Amino acid sequence: MFSFIVKKELLVSIKSLRFVVALLICCLLIPLSVMILGSDQRTDIEDYKFSLKQEERGDIGMKPFEVNVYKPVPALQSLFSGVSRETINAAGLGWGFGDDRFMESHGSSPILELFPAPDITFIVGTILALLALMMAYDGFCGEKENATLRLIVSNSVARSSLLLGKWVGISLALLIPFSLGIVISLIVWLNVTGVSLGASDWFALAANIFLSVIYLSLFILIGLIISLLTRSSLVSVIVSLGVWGLLTLVIPGCLPSLGSTLQPAPTPQEYQRQVRLIMNEEKETESRVHTELARKVREEQLTYAQGNPLRLKAHFEAKVRMESRLRDLINDYRLKLGRQEELVGFLEIFSPFGAFAQATFIMADTGPESQRAFLQQVMDFQWRYFPPMYEDFSDYPGEEDVKAAPKFEYRPLPLEQRFLIALPSIAALVVEILVLLIIGAILVNRYDVR
Repeated sequence: MFSFIVKKELLVSIKSLRFVVALLICCLLIPLSVMILGSDQRTDIEDYKFSLKQEERGDIGMKPFEVNVYKPVPALQSLFSGVSRETINAAGLGWGFGDDRFMESHGSSPILELFPAPDITFIVGTILALLALMMAYDGFCGEKENATLRLIVSNSVARSSLLLGKWVGISLALLIPFSLGIVISLIVWLNVTGVSLGASDWFALAANIFLSVIYLSLFILIGLIISLLTRSSLVSVIVSLGVWGLLTLVIPGCLPSLGSTLQPAPTPQEYQRQVRLIMNEEKETESRVHTELARKVREEQLTYAQGNPLRLKAHFEAKVRMESRLRDLINDYRLKLGRQEELVGFLEIFSPFGAFAQATFIMADTGPESQRAFLQQVMDFQWRYFPPMYEDFSDYPGEEDVKAAPKFEYRPLPLEQRFLIALPSIAALVVEILVLLIIGAILVNRYDVR
């Protein structure tokens, strides 16, 4: 009887207008979005390759004392964008530059930033989630109004099988257009971008598609529960729209503000003001020291050979003091920012859309974790091969010292590590489905089919 219910729901869903709408959305909107974002990704890849060529020729930077390093464009960027295009993807390294010489992210036209193309995560998380609710909102109350639910129950059908059958049947019906849309999108994407995927990229892509199926099945289950709690299809569709807005727009949008309130961190503008304040204070201090040294040289009638080492020593001490204060400031800033991001990430787990988005971005290597990994690798490389200051200026590095440094290569987070980071978000989606199944089983057993 379970298989009968699954087939019935599958056929009913396929024959409905909602299935046609799902087919159009999945086969038109997703490929169109991928084509637009794929074009942007191809431009980013070309910019990345051009920058590498410039760096090899020595056309950029303060040669011979500086090298520039770049973060490769994530392979799945145009499918699951995350924050890959809004974060830092390059840095200038050199002797005496410190930790904060980071360059801007990939740029684009300001008008395009106002109206960005949605990626697969956004389309699945919002548009297809609404479509999933619309395919399930009348799963029980609609059949109750048509008097067909009483007939099905009278045939000794277990009510738990009734709930599971409807859930699986509607999920399979939505999976058909979604699968077609993904296949078309992948063909378009590979032709537009020309990227070549490694084994880890294919596994990450498959994991994100599987997560999308889990997420959509969660909203189908929510729609069926709403149908159990309402008496008419009209009320059910109104409640479904409200729940959709709450779960996909309101709660995910409010949680970052809540996290920043509970765990405050300086804004980038405040951080830059602190940097300028420290630099101005140290310049004033160094100026006073040089004034005192000049007076000492005049009073003691010191020669240039006697006075110049004193000047160099004072200059070096000022630089070391300023570097130390700036290092403490940036470490404190990154620590507070990291704690804030961790809290926001934890809070987003309690939102289905937040958990889904986090998991897909982490698996695609386009989330904040990828950004932190790049910055950490850049800082490790800087401190290992380009120390900020030397004990004196006699052994200051030259062009040969720069050439002797190895080439920087960004190491993406391994797939296993990404999966472990995304595991809490994935587990949250699974737990939410299990809880809803329990609630649905209780409601369907108490449901009055008359």
